[in-house]
Amino acid sequence: MGLTSSLTNAVSGLRVNQDSRDILSRNIANSGTPGYHRQSLNIVDYNSQDSSYARSVGTNRAFNSSLQAYYTRQVSDTANSGVRASYLDRLQGFLGKPGTAGSLDGVFGELQNALQGIATSPDDYNSRAQAVSAAQSMVETLNRLSSTIQGMRQETEGQIASNVHNLNGMLSSLAEVNNRMLDLGMTETSRAALLDQRDRLVSSVAEMIDVRADYRADGTVALMTRSGVGLIDNGVPVAGAVCAPAT
Repeated sequence: MGLTSSLTNAVSGLRVNQDSRDILSRNIANSGTPGYHRQSLNIVDYNSQDSSYARSVGTNRAFNSSLQAYYTRQVSDTANSGVRASYLDRLQGFLGKPGTAGSLDGVFGELQNALQGIATSPDDYNSRAQAVSAAQSMVETLNRLSSTIQGMRQETEGQIASNVHNLNGMLSSLAEVNNRMLDLGMTETSRAALLDQRDRLVSSVAEMIDVRADYRADGTVALMTRSGVGLIDNGVPVAGAVCAPAT
């Protein structure tokens, strides 16, 4: 082996070592980044009559389409359960814990007892006064709950309008990512970063609505709801799939 071959082997080894450290540092730095998938270096051995050496030829991204589709489905289920639990907890707080003072069932129970008192002693002034007071308390409680629930409804409608606006923006961004994935001249590093961005967008969409993701071999993704309504396919959002609510 000549000097030139020895130097070539040494330089190739240093380059592979540097590329490996770059990927290692990238994996560590992005260990907590949503949508990031661990990367590994592709190393290929080259053999010739004079020497043999190793070269790095791109990276591998630890990605499993079936596992990612399952993860997307669980994100939708978890987000749905979280929203339901949040509203039910708030509603329970407004209604009050059963059996406690001021709760809806407690106020109703006091009204029932007061009416039974009138039925037993219709001429008793105290019984009639207690019945009137219990009825007023019941009416005030129902009015308060009606106003509170109406406020929750208005809040929900406003949140839906905001989510629809955000969802349209995410689908547009995802369509742009799909189009950029078709660029065959993209470097492996840029492609991996774009795939991470794709997965973050899909997860963000799944947090708002129930979706099913179909990951294509070219790196693009198609989205549809679980009921079969298409959201994005062939690189563009499906016309009319998501639109702003009427004001």
